[in-house]
Amino acid sequence: MPSVQVSAAIIAVTEAIKRVFPQVSGIVTIIVAAVLGVLAGLAKIDGLDWLSGLITGLVAVGVIKTATSIAGK
Repeated sequence: MPSVQVSAAIIAVTEAIKRVFPQVSGIVTIIVAAVLGVLAGLAKIDGLDWLSGLITGLVAVGVIKTATSIAGK
């Protein structure tokens, strides 16, 4: 089972990047989250492998998009 903490960390990093560099959005956010997920998998954080890390990163992007849509931003 993918770690919630890893997902939360990916969300935090991508949101920090978007706040520091407001022009970053869309595909760049997806790529950054995917790369962070793969890196977490390669580092074997919480037992993730590269594929489950990739999925965790992409899920984190989906959570960000859903949360911002619900919030109306």
